[in-house]
Amino acid sequence: MVRFEKIGNTYVNVDKIRSFWRDSTKDEILVVKLDDGEVLRTHDERGGWQSAISGYEHIVQVIPCIKPLYVRYRGEDGNECESPVYYMGLCASGDIRPLEICGTEMVYFSDDMSNFIGLYSETLEEERRTDFE
Repeated sequence: MVRFEKIGNTYVNVDKIRSFWRDSTKDEILVVKLDDGEVLRTHDERGGWQSAISGYEHIVQVIPCIKPLYVRYRGEDGNECESPVYYMGLCASGDIRPLEICGTEMVYFSDDMSNFIGLYSETLEEERRTDFE
């Protein structure tokens, strides 16, 4: 699979990356070693490039859910709310992540939200019903 990511000011084919790590002396520096021995260094204080290189945010396949799953969020009032998930995304890193489809063009990772709690196979209502039985 050919995928290019921008590291600093250079686009690099991720298939040519041998390894990457955080500089031990300066944690915000990302070091990338290519298979030809070249070493690239770039400022990466938020971990964005490290995420991009690993493929954590790069969808390679969309998987429909046979039965909807439910992503739960914590609302501003502290209560839990939920939203159905009909698709999962297989990412280049191997992670399978819940997708939220907004309209016809917008796709988001549900687990990127700061108030994300988790992914469940039952709704809150179904879960409450089984608690009382």
